Amino acid sequence: MTTDELIDFMTTNSPAAIDSLLKTHPVDLNQETEVQHWTPLTWAVENGDPSIIEILLSYGSDPNHCATHDCPPLGRAVDCAMGRPPGVAWDVGGRSRILI
Repeated sequence: MTTDELIDFMTTNSPAAIDSLLKTHPVDLNQETEVQHWTPLTWAVENGDPSIIEILLSYGSDPNHCATHDCPPLGRAVDCAMGRPPGVAWDVGGRSRILI
């Protein structure tokens, strides 16, 4: 299963179904999608679903994985929690700089 296929599945299925799928179909959860260059965890953070985030982390998603053109999912979560547009807390070099 590709990352794109997993995200499509996550879009239309429950957290329980996602958990069952990951148990039977291992996926590289730190692989980026072809178009947006997001990991499944980045998608889950953007869509604000804590239960899916928890499932992905339990299967080894790296919250610090820096996607090709983006900040890591952990940085996106901090930005969203603080009401900033994603990426504001990160410098060009990809090193975290949380602005409080």
